Amino acid sequence: GWNAYETCTRCDYTTYVEIPATGHTYGNWTQIVAPGCESKGEERRDCENCDHYEIREVAVLGHNKVQHEAKAPACTEVGWNAYETCTRCDYTTYVELPANGHSYGNWTQTVAPGCETKGTERRDCENCDHYETREVAALGHTYGTWIDEVPATSEEEGILGHYHCSVCEQDFDEKYNVLNSTVIVVNKNHDDGPSNGAIVAIVIGSTIAVGMGGFSIFWFVFKKKRFSDLLKIFKK
Repeated sequence: GWNAYETCTRCDYTTYVEIPATGHTYGNWTQIVAPGCESKGEERRDCENCDHYEIREVAVLGHNKVQHEAKAPACTEVGWNAYETCTRCDYTTYVELPANGHSYGNWTQTVAPGCETKGTERRDCENCDHYETREVAALGHTYGTWIDEVPATSEEEGILGHYHCSVCEQDFDEKYNVLNSTVIVVNKNHDDGPSNGAIVAIVIGSTIAVGMGGFSIFWFVFKKKRFSDLLKIFKK
């Protein structure tokens, strides 16, 4: 700068005296770009006497780390190793470990299948409480061979012809329909023929009345018996 001074238009006369520059007078540094964990910031200060200003860099902060413990993965839940995070940014070393999935043992029977009913099997996970179930098909009947009918008499019950399942103990007719019973009731009207005493009386009467010829006709033709049958009667 300078104070007021004089010069001459005809010569180099002057009273000019230079006043040296005063230099900038700066205010305080103010933040204009905040520093980050991995990025630099900026600060600025302005001269109080002119428009001049200065800018300077601010160093990166670095991460403010927090430690986290590891968690082992489970059958249906993810896990992770020990990792770090930052309280100021989204920095992390977290790496997810996938769920293990279930590890099943062998299938075991919980409900036995029947001839006409399904069964159930179950297998359990060896690492948690989870389990699976599945149906087991019905076995079907084991019919075996046909059992012939035994007719009823006046004194004994008979048996219907049938198939018998050796698994469920159920009986079936020839068309494999279920039989509630195979019993043929006693037939009170059934004629089993003359009793032994009646046969003896007939023998004696026939012999006296018509001789052996008449008896032979009765015994061998009408009764269709053999001579050995006649001997058995006389032995009783």
